[in-house]
Amino acid sequence: FDIVRDVEGEAERRKRADFTTRVALECMREGVVALGLGGNEEGYPPEQFAPWFEKALAGGLHSTPHAGECAGPASVWEALRTLGAERIGHGVRSIEDPELVRHLAERRIPLEVCPGSNVCLGIYPNFAAHPLPCLYAAGVQLSVNSDDPPLFNVTLNQDVERLHSVFHLDLDTIDDILLNGVRHSFLPDERKKSMEAEFRAEMARVRQECGLL
Repeated sequence: FDIVRDVEGEAERRKRADFTTRVALECMREGVVALGLGGNEEGYPPEQFAPWFEKALAGGLHSTPHAGECAGPASVWEALRTLGAERIGHGVRSIEDPELVRHLAERRIPLEVCPGSNVCLGIYPNFAAHPLPCLYAAGVQLSVNSDDPPLFNVTLNQDVERLHSVFHLDLDTIDDILLNGVRHSFLPDERKKSMEAEFRAEMARVRQECGLL
């Protein structure tokens, strides 16, 4: 569940943040695993929402705020420091801060990268300017995601296909990025291991069928 950061009026913003956090905690038994932070980053820095994330983390939820998309790398640092972020939604502008890139790589903090929506929003003028390959080469853990398909007219299949057609990544790299979706999920470790084994077996089968082994 996401707190919407750019709600007009402080009282209304706090009211909605209270509601979202409360319902997220109440619905943990129904499958809710994390609290996010969405909406326009400009003017609504992560630290403003620290009390709700403290409550969520204390209650057993994970922290997955958006940062480093419209706003720069400072927003990623603040999401890590004040919200206890375990994954970062987007985070692509981390590339502007080499120290942050090293920190993300060393701590294995994953970025949920959404190339299609980044270009649609004008964060980057085109896919050639997108930092996904540079972030991966620097050792940052990445997954590829569709963000909001109806809003941005993009599908997950399209963004996965772009890993090859636009970013020119090889199959081993593409498989590694796809498997990060399992590795950095919040499933129990044993379930993650079994799912990764299932994914690897299916990837090998597809390669064999397509004559790519």
